[in-house]
Amino acid sequence: MEVKSAKGVKAWLEITKKAPIPILKASAKLLTGQIKAGASLAKMAVTIERDPALCLHLFLAANKKSRAHNKSSEVEILSLNHVITILGMQGIVDCVKKAPQIKLHKSDAYQKAYLQAQASSHFGGQLMDHWVKVNHVGSAEKLKWATILAGAPRWILWREAYVQMRKYEWLIEHDFQPTQKVEKKVFGCKLDDILCVLGRKLMLPNLAQSVLEQKQLPSVAQWGKLISPKYLDFIDAETKLKRLKSSSTTLMAVVLHLAQQLPLGWMTAKSLRAQTALSHLVGQNLAAVVQQNHQLAVAVSHHGLAGQTLSPATSLLWPTKAINQKPWLRVPMLCLMPQAEKAQSGKVTSKPMSVSLKDMPPPRAPDRKLLICLLYTSPSPRDR
Repeated sequence: MEVKSAKGVKAWLEITKKAPIPILKASAKLLTGQIKAGASLAKMAVTIERDPALCLHLFLAANKKSRAHNKSSEVEILSLNHVITILGMQGIVDCVKKAPQIKLHKSDAYQKAYLQAQASSHFGGQLMDHWVKVNHVGSAEKLKWATILAGAPRWILWREAYVQMRKYEWLIEHDFQPTQKVEKKVFGCKLDDILCVLGRKLMLPNLAQSVLEQKQLPSVAQWGKLISPKYLDFIDAETKLKRLKSSSTTLMAVVLHLAQQLPLGWMTAKSLRAQTALSHLVGQNLAAVVQQNHQLAVAVSHHGLAGQTLSPATSLLWPTKAINQKPWLRVPMLCLMPQAEKAQSGKVTSKPMSVSLKDMPPPRAPDRKLLICLLYTSPSPRDR
């Protein structure tokens, strides 16, 4: 469950290439039951969407089958109707049975981090669906699923490298160390490079992979221009920046970044900066964008995994006491694993310590007279 220290993209790829991406056992049972009962596509979509790992397995299987039948085709499957058409109901059931499954465990820190990363991707998909419909930059359904799938490499890292990811967040968000310095110290390379290579290894759809490819995104200087109050002047003066501003990949990158920052709070500088960029991309004022994001966060939070993940509205509805207090930030440390996972990892649990009672005196017999005396001499409730 926890990897040793690794440095460099190749080392991380070698460690995580065989990492399982388990789905929730409850989701598998519910979806299988819905298929057998002949449930509508809308109900099945809700079940699949609430478990991003299940989304990943189904979409990857459908795309793999599509490429096998027609190798020359460049059509990607990023709609649920298309997935069902390619796999069929029996194919979906078989895919669910093959996928590794996990039960919810309240005290498993690794599982919570894994599910929290998925919850962020799910909310990113909801944000993308909303803003694509507002901005008219492409197919809302395809971009929603692509946004959800693009978070898969981060799920793997939170599950397989829990301590490293905690340390990465802690050093940046708590100790305020430079991001590049922390990435070099913790991962031995840029985190974005690891995510990009993992996405390629998973064979994510091109639309989902595009948001992980840094060459297809604005540079640091261009991001600065996009969030500047004078962004319209910069866009008019630079043709490439104008093209990036209208690109669905740029919008997806902003939305996914915002969703991943929300466990740390809505009012952090990074969250506010992402919403400023979002307001410039969709052509609305910041107040309107923030209001719509907050309303969507509350709506999505009604259907989240209560007790397992922080909902998008956590820091919105219950403000933190201190300015720098972040709901998700934790001190990086090794955590205890559940007994089932300890057995799987081959760790030997410590035997209970036996205590010899040979030299200990026997327990004293109760003094009946003393107990009766205390009972009758204790003050009554009225006397108190």
